[in-house]
Amino acid sequence: MLISDHTLLLAIGFSALCVVVMFIVTWFSTRSEPFLLTWAAGTAMIVFSAFGFAIYNVNMTPLVGVVTFATMIVGLGTQFSAALQFRTGRLPFLITGPVILLGVLAVGNAMFSGYNGLAIMIAQGFAALFLAAAAFEYWKARTEAPAALTILALLNLVTAVAFSMSCAVLVLDGETILNSPPRNWAETLGRAVSIVTVIGMGSIALVLNRWRVEASDAQAKPPGEAASIGD
Repeated sequence: MLISDHTLLLAIGFSALCVVVMFIVTWFSTRSEPFLLTWAAGTAMIVFSAFGFAIYNVNMTPLVGVVTFATMIVGLGTQFSAALQFRTGRLPFLITGPVILLGVLAVGNAMFSGYNGLAIMIAQGFAALFLAAAAFEYWKARTEAPAALTILALLNLVTAVAFSMSCAVLVLDGETILNSPPRNWAETLGRAVSIVTVIGMGSIALVLNRWRVEASDAQAKPPGEAASIGD
């Protein structure tokens, strides 16, 4: 292979890290929508997970595996929460929290029981679920910004499909116990897709934040202020 899986994982981690830095700069330099902070928190967890997976590739201990895949579930679950928050204006952790906890406990139980392959299947399944659910939320909210939210929904959906394929390959192979990290075409494709989508989703989230802030500022202006400025 021209590019190793380890390199792709590091690329995902650094790409997500760059997005987090952009979010932090935006948060502290301008007024931001609450959903952006939630999205940034989820992305930060994904950074941790990507680097953790790179470590897991060379040190397949249960503890490293649990931390890696649990943070992935928490990160993507938090991003799904951000999608709900974007559409409804409320942070829905009472809804998403139990599902995130269920995924973390399932991964931990499988990993510590020696079924590392099953743990990865569970993690990928929850990842696909959260991404598909986020795609649906953005799709429902698309009237606010049709082009941007449609693209954001598609990026989430494409990433969900990539995780689903990775999970399906492991399930079809029946690899509930792995002696080496999963290496197949679906894993490689999924990581390549994630590099693109994590940057694309982060960029669109920043654009949506700016649009909302500008719309809020416009609504807050007293009637006739725009006219006086023009004069």
